Amino acid sequence: MVQVKEEHISNASSKLKGNDLDFFCRVWNGSLDKYQKRLNAIGFTNLPCVLDAGFGMGQWTVPLSQQNSELHGIEFSSDRYEAVSKLISDLNITNAYIQQGSIENLPYEDNKFDAIFCYSVIFLTDYRLSLHELYRVLKPGGRVYFTMNGLGWYLFCLIENHNKTENYNTRQIAADTIDSTLSSLQGNSIPSGSQIVVTPDMLRAELNNIGFASYEIGQEGSLGSVSNNKSMSFYEKHEYLGHEMVYECIAVK
Repeated sequence: MVQVKEEHISNASSKLKGNDLDFFCRVWNGSLDKYQKRLNAIGFTNLPCVLDAGFGMGQWTVPLSQQNSELHGIEFSSDRYEAVSKLISDLNITNAYIQQGSIENLPYEDNKFDAIFCYSVIFLTDYRLSLHELYRVLKPGGRVYFTMNGLGWYLFCLIENHNKTENYNTRQIAADTIDSTLSSLQGNSIPSGSQIVVTPDMLRAELNNIGFASYEIGQEGSLGSVSNNKSMSFYEKHEYLGHEMVYECIAVK
């Protein structure tokens, strides 16, 4: 396993600013153990070819590359792409191939990947388009793991202003998301980059529509082996005012 040192983090973070810089420093604070344990629990190890869909700050990209034969990654943000490219180069990781692009329109052939990992990304896109694309590039029998934000998450951010920083107004984002969700339910199109609330029932309907052979949905950190119990979750709360916060899904093609 590669050792990520402070100099690696510093060099990569120099490509970022504002909230991206804050977030990069937060997720890279400490060891990679929490990410490695999650990958072990959901069975994303010892696979021939894996996709990190929307790799963001690269905190999953590095352990995925270490635990699988070949890793591909795609990220919409050019700044995040540059930062993770620098990190991968400095760490001399040679089996990771990353590029800039959208998970709504993946630049890969059909049935390419044995597994797809997509953490905290789909709700930032048109989730129907993204799920269709992930299904298309996944091999038959392959698995996709992803997380979604439920209504409880946005209510939590709206009321408690969770993780607010000088560069990130969580209350405003939550209010905009609820507004976009209400607009979409009235049949209006969703502006690019807007978030909407996707409930587990909405997700089940779309997974069935796409044709996934099976799927499992649970609270974030609850799926996979017994080693990945609630104490392994990255979130202290699983519900807020009776509504789901962050939840996860493993779906099989």
